[in-house]
Amino acid sequence: MTRENETNATNEASEARDAKSSEPAASADPATAGAHDQHDQHEEEGSMKSFLVAFSVMVGTLLCAELMFRESQLLKKIPKGYHLSAKQEEYRKVGGDIVVTGDSRMFHGVVPSAMTETLKQKTGKTYQLYNMGIPSGTTPIFLIAAHEAARHKPPPKAFVIGVTPALFSCCDTVASLHVSAGVNPENSVLLAQGTILPNTEEAGNSIAYGASRLLQFRTDVVNALKDGTIPPPLSFQDHGWITMGPRLSATTQDTRARGRAVGYADLMDKSKGSAIRKPSVNFVREAVQVLQRAGVKVAIIGTPQSRQLDWYHDHAHVYYEYIDAVQAIANETNVPFVDLNSFPGLENIDFVDGDHLSEPGAVKFTNYLSATVLAPLLEGN
Repeated sequence: MTRENETNATNEASEARDAKSSEPAASADPATAGAHDQHDQHEEEGSMKSFLVAFSVMVGTLLCAELMFRESQLLKKIPKGYHLSAKQEEYRKVGGDIVVTGDSRMFHGVVPSAMTETLKQKTGKTYQLYNMGIPSGTTPIFLIAAHEAARHKPPPKAFVIGVTPALFSCCDTVASLHVSAGVNPENSVLLAQGTILPNTEEAGNSIAYGASRLLQFRTDVVNALKDGTIPPPLSFQDHGWITMGPRLSATTQDTRARGRAVGYADLMDKSKGSAIRKPSVNFVREAVQVLQRAGVKVAIIGTPQSRQLDWYHDHAHVYYEYIDAVQAIANETNVPFVDLNSFPGLENIDFVDGDHLSEPGAVKFTNYLSATVLAPLLEGN
């Protein structure tokens, strides 16, 4: 055999050995392969059992913590430090023939004693108002307030929802603490209905807060355990209302109003992606329907603001879309929508900034609201 033939034979033998060594494991002993499969299966089953044990421990721990919190003094104290939960508690005790809700414009702007007096003059009857306006109030809060009124025994005769332009292009989350403080098992279902299609995560938040008081007040519980601090209890001057005080100088009012106008315009600027948010529309519509099912007469009003804020009333912002959205809700539910963005006699000096009425301005607004919206709404009662 020549050297060249010897080399070729050696290469062929080497290739044969390589091919044999690279044969798939399937050609190995079937018993060995089966043992490997059983080992992998046992590992998977062990991992699943570990997960289930860990999950069960977590759920059990949370359940125990929830039960302990519900029996603690913390749960008796913390809700008194939030406007929504504090007002829910007070309203359950005092009730009201009329309830209004909205953000801080309504909170500071509708004076119960003034409304009682004006309606007495207009109707000859005495009506007591409860003001459920909430600072930084948002559309899910309006639904919570409406549900609270509808379930009260007896329910109010009339309910007014005060809306503002910017609230329909932002601020529809249930997760913020000042909203979640008012969630309960009953209203959580309504809140979830308002967000289930536009935002499934928000719907889940509503159900979670309705089920867990500990989750509702999570931040305050941590602060109480860590620092020993809880929010101080709130109190209200007159059935949920608190004054913003006397009129200010025209210069101070103007400076403050122009600053607030910039912030509102930014929230409503279409070039920055602002648009009418479906959950906000859903929450207001559902609030009206909840009240109607309880036999309560409802009106929606646009809340007052100073004229310095009018510069975002254009097509570059979502102002006209807001008007259309609220009018559509009113048409669908057959309730009046009265835009009191301005009304006869209202002046810039009636505000302490761009949209919060001074006490004299609040009395002026309350009297106009009572005479033009509530007196007609209450006819027949």
